[in-house]
Amino acid sequence: MRRLMESPGAWTRTYAAHAYWRITGDPEPVVPVLLAEVDPAWTGRPGLSVPEAVRRRGEVGAPAEAAVSRLRRILAQQEWLSRPVAGVRILADQAYVRTLTEALERINRWWK
Repeated sequence: MRRLMESPGAWTRTYAAHAYWRITGDPEPVVPVLLAEVDPAWTGRPGLSVPEAVRRRGEVGAPAEAAVSRLRRILAQQEWLSRPVAGVRILADQAYVRTLTEALERINRWWK
């Protein structure tokens, strides 16, 4: 399972990390794999594995604390999450914004 977390495929890495965490409960090797899937310099629509990695990171809870600053930075830069349509800026992917927000809420819930 750990070898799959080093796979060249984003989906494989994401699901292997989630499976490893669910089986072992050990977040140490999992959090960096999931964190690597979200690029704070992202300027377009996320790859399909990115929202899944964010969701899984939220499931890990408090050990995923390292992701909080990166997720907040992406949410704070909403101009990166928008595109002009007929002169009006709209969110490019409201579902992704919701996924980021929910992951932050789940991580924060574990801290309390």
